[in-house]
Amino acid sequence: MKQSYSFYLVKSRLFPLSPFMKQIEYLIELLPRIRYKVKIDPVQEIAVLNENKGQFKSLGHSPRFELVTESEYKGGWYYLEAALTNNNGNREANIYALDDTGHEQIMPIPSNLRGSIREVIWVPHGTVALFWSPTASFGYFSQSQMLLHKITWIESYLRRLFRIIFDYWRFKEQHTIRNTLKTIWQSCFHVQKGYLQTVNIRINRLLGNDYETFIKKYDKISKKQIRSLKKTINLWMEPPLLSIILPIIDNNLPLLKHTLQTVQHQLYPHWELIITADLTALDTNSLHLLQQKIKQDYRIRLQDTTSQTLNSTLADCKGSYVTYMGEYDALHSKAFYRVAQILINQPNAKIIYSDSDFMDETGIRRDPCFKPDWNPDLFYSSDYIGNMCFYHTGTFREIGGLRSDFIGAEHYDATLRMTAYIDKEDIVHIPKVLYHQYSLKGEIKMGRIQDHDVGRHALEDFFAQTGNSVVDGLGDTHYRIRYQLSVLPLVSIIIPTRDRIDILKMCIDSIVEHTVYSNWEIIIIDNNSIEVQTHEYFTKVSKDNRIRVYPYNKPFNYAELNNFALTHARGEILTLLNNDIEVISDGWLSELVRHALRPEIGVVGAKLLYPDGIVQHAGVIIGIGGVAGHGHKYIGDDDPGYCHRAVLVQNVSAVTGACLCVRREIYEKVGGLDENLAVAFNDIDFCLKVRDAGYRNLYTPYAKLIHHESISRGHDDTSKKHALFMKEFGYMKNKWGDKLKNDPAYNPNLTHQFENFGWKS
Repeated sequence: MKQSYSFYLVKSRLFPLSPFMKQIEYLIELLPRIRYKVKIDPVQEIAVLNENKGQFKSLGHSPRFELVTESEYKGGWYYLEAALTNNNGNREANIYALDDTGHEQIMPIPSNLRGSIREVIWVPHGTVALFWSPTASFGYFSQSQMLLHKITWIESYLRRLFRIIFDYWRFKEQHTIRNTLKTIWQSCFHVQKGYLQTVNIRINRLLGNDYETFIKKYDKISKKQIRSLKKTINLWMEPPLLSIILPIIDNNLPLLKHTLQTVQHQLYPHWELIITADLTALDTNSLHLLQQKIKQDYRIRLQDTTSQTLNSTLADCKGSYVTYMGEYDALHSKAFYRVAQILINQPNAKIIYSDSDFMDETGIRRDPCFKPDWNPDLFYSSDYIGNMCFYHTGTFREIGGLRSDFIGAEHYDATLRMTAYIDKEDIVHIPKVLYHQYSLKGEIKMGRIQDHDVGRHALEDFFAQTGNSVVDGLGDTHYRIRYQLSVLPLVSIIIPTRDRIDILKMCIDSIVEHTVYSNWEIIIIDNNSIEVQTHEYFTKVSKDNRIRVYPYNKPFNYAELNNFALTHARGEILTLLNNDIEVISDGWLSELVRHALRPEIGVVGAKLLYPDGIVQHAGVIIGIGGVAGHGHKYIGDDDPGYCHRAVLVQNVSAVTGACLCVRREIYEKVGGLDENLAVAFNDIDFCLKVRDAGYRNLYTPYAKLIHHESISRGHDDTSKKHALFMKEFGYMKNKWGDKLKNDPAYNPNLTHQFENFGWKS
C-alpha cells in the first residue's frame, strides 16, 4: 500500500532583492490565489528512508512522486515552492503533467545551490495527474514540503518577467548591456519564451555547464588589474624571454589577424614570435599582413620553410623557453605573464602547460579542458597536455627537438622524451585557461596528435626498452600500455563478510569463473556470521584449497578486518574486495596486477558499475563533499566522461576500497588501514598515505566489475550510523587538513560540490 507524506515549507529567496523589488514581491503575493495542499506519494524508483525527516533514496534514473491534492487540477498557471536538500549531486528535476489521453508534458525545474525551488509552471487543461521527479540518478536526497498555488495570469506574468529581468541582468555573461536590455525588452512581449531560457540558464549553471558565466566571473581582467600586473613585471630584474613558433599553412586572413593580435596584446612584453611559412604558398593578402606586422613590431620574424629543416626555427630561437602555437589558435592576454611568473618563482621548471578551451570562428569559447597536474599515466593514454606547452629551450635542444619520423604527433613524441629526461618536479601546470584552440562548431580535437598511428609509434618508441606493448585504447585518439606480466605472483584476495551467502556466493563464483589470472588465493574473513547456511557454505567452499575462511568475532571495523587478514595472507599482491562485488571481465585481476607490479605505482583501482551498467566508481576525487567523492558517478559505462577521463588509465589520488590492489610491501610500509576509521574513508586515508610515501595511485577502466553497493551491510540511514559517519568525517578533516582541499589529479576550477566534473559556479 502506498504511503503519503505531507510537508511544510519555509520560503527562501533565490537571491537578495532590492527593497523596491521586495515591495513589488509583497504586492504580488496579495493577488488572489488558490493554495493546494500537496501530498507526495512515492510511485516509482523511490525508497523511503525516514518519514519524519523526509529522507529518500532514488533507486534509478526516473524516480517519481505523485503530487496528490484534495481536488482535481485545473488548467492554468501555478506557482511551485519546494526545497530539495542533501542531493546526490544530480539536479535534473522535472514536473510531469499527465493528461487524460496519456500524454505527458515535461517541465524542467531549476533549484539553487541550497536546493530552494520557486517556479512558475503552466499546467495544461485536461491534466489528470502531476508527478515530481527530483533527480535523474541513483542516490540520496531530502525532500521537504511542496506547496502549489493556483495563480492569476497577472501574477504569472509579473513573476516570469521579474525572473527574466534579474536573470538576464545577473547572468549577462559575455553579452553587452545594450544586448541584454534588448533581450529583456523583447521578452516583455514573449515572456514565456524568455522565461524558459532563464530556466535553462539556471539549470546549466547549477550543473556546471554554463561556461559563459564562468568566464565572466573568473576569467575577466579589469583595467586596475592590468596596471598592477604591468607594475609587477617592471619590478622583475631579469624577465625571461619567451619564444613562440607559429607555422602558417592555410590562407585565412581574418583568423590570422586574430591570432597575431592575441600575441601582440599580451600583457607580458618580453617575447618573440617566429612565423614559419612556405612563402610561395601564401596568398598576397596574407603575405602583406605578415610583412606589415614585421615592420610594426620588431619582436615578430618570418621564416621561409621551403629550404629549412624541422628544427631550423628552434635553432634560431633566442628565448629561454619556447612553445609552438597551432595555426589560428588564440591566447589569453595573461598567458605569457602567467608563464613568466612561474619562471620567476620556479626557475628550474622545464615544462610548463596550462588549461585550454575551444574557440569557434565567431570568437565564442566553449568546452574548457581543466587539466590535472602532471599525470604520467594519463599522458601515456592521451596527449592531455595539448597546446600551450612551454619547453626549456636548452633542454629541448638537448633531446633533439622535433623528429621528422613523427610528423603528425611530433609534439607528443618530443614531450614524451622530455618528461623522461627531467625530474617530475620540473613539470609545472598552470590551472588557468590560457590557450584557445580554434575549431569549427561541433568539432573538437583534443591534444596535438594529428595522426593516431604516429602517436602510437611515438609511444612504442618511448617504451621500446621496457618490453611493454602499446595498443589502441577505448577511444579513437586513446592508447593503452600493456605492461609486462612475465611472472605471476600470488595474489591474496581479501573478502570480509557476514552472512548473506547469496551475495558472497555470487562474488566467489564470479571470481572462480571469470578470472584468467591463475595464481590467487581467497581469504574470507567471517565477521560474526550467525546463520547456519553461512557456515555450511564456508565448509563447502573451503574444500577448494585456494579458499580459506578465518573468523573475526569483534564488532564490524573494516580496517581491522583487512589488517587481520594480512596475518593469514600469503600473497605478494593484496586485493581488497567487497563481498558484494561481481566480476564480469576475465582479465580484471591481470590488469590490476600489471599495474600493481610497477615499482612507481601504489594503489590500483578498477571501474565499478551498478547492476544496470551505470558507473559507480571511476577514481576518487579528494575534496568532493568535504573529504572525497567518486568522479563520473552515474554516467553510462560507454560515456567517455569529462575530457574522456572515464575511459583512460590515469593517476588518481585515491580509489575505493571496494576493489583495491596493492603490493604487500606498500601495505605494510604505510601501516595498513587506519583502524580509527571503522566504516568510512579508511580506503581514502590509505591511498593518501601511499601517495605521501611517494607512489602514484592509479585507476584503470580495463578492470571492470559490478558493485552491488552495500547490500550486505546496509546503508548509513540510521542515527547511529550517521553519528559514526560524522565522527569519521571529522577525523579525516583533522588528520589531513588542507590536503583535502586540493587534488592534483583534479583541477581547482572544477566543482567540489558534485561528482560530474562541472566547473565551479
